[in-house]
Amino acid sequence: MESAEEYVAIPALIAEPELLDDARRFMRRKGKECLDEADRLDALYVAVTAEGSDALQAQHEVSA
Repeated sequence: MESAEEYVAIPALIAEPELLDDARRFMRRKGKECLDEADRLDALYVAVTAEGSDALQAQHEVSA
């Protein structure tokens, strides 16, 4: 968790909704950061490989 700068147990999060809100926002932000980085790496992979374009197209069709 960001504001606590440490792991906070679920019972403590339940007892303190402000901490719970902070934890959920932090995890969503970190998740988005990871997905954004994966998108950049996808683009780089396509740029440096010929087969990258075909592989990514197939991956996105499966996940859609």
